[in-house]
Amino acid sequence: MKLPFVLTALLAAASLGLAAVAKPKPATYLTEAEARAAGPDYDLQGEFAGDKLGAQVIALGNDTFRVVFHHGGLPGAGWDKSAKTEIEAKRDGDKVAFDKDGWKATLTKDTLNGEGGGAKFALKRVHRVSPTLGAKPPAGAIVLFDGSSADSWAGGHLDDLGRKLLASGSKTKQADFQNYTLHVEFLLPFKPLGRGQDRANSGVYMQDRYEVQVLDSFG
Repeated sequence: MKLPFVLTALLAAASLGLAAVAKPKPATYLTEAEARAAGPDYDLQGEFAGDKLGAQVIALGNDTFRVVFHHGGLPGAGWDKSAKTEIEAKRDGDKVAFDKDGWKATLTKDTLNGEGGGAKFALKRVHRVSPTLGAKPPAGAIVLFDGSSADSWAGGHLDDLGRKLLASGSKTKQADFQNYTLHVEFLLPFKPLGRGQDRANSGVYMQDRYEVQVLDSFG
């Protein structure tokens, strides 16, 4: 008689299913106001630069941060492609103190100061902006979305937060394109407890087959 074993297995499977369903999802903040209301982590993360060193500070949730030091400068602004130095630490009040393998640094909202690699450093917060952000369409360009209407997209609609973003759109109603230059601007959410692609994941399909993924790869 195998009935008790079957019932036990079913109950165990049901319990596992309930546990999986009950696991809360990491909080996702869609606006700067939401992110700041959740605590100081949003304003502490970011980029810092000095003469020969750059650093990216990543919020990991639960008051935890990771600093990634780039020798030579920030990526795209001096980094010499050598091995990065990474350290994690907990926030204490409005500061984070990093300490590992001879590297020590104190993070505040506007500065990251310390010593490592045999030298002292004083890094200041920088806000880099893409040179193509807000670029105007050239003469003759076809504008598929300008923040005012999703009419050019099948099933498309604007997001519900008034940010002039295309929340969804399966395919453009315009003519099929072959050779083209595409300008896309996007906004990532703030999801510090997410890991990998769970921090942000979207994409743009080219010619119905090639996807350009939109991910949070900061740091």
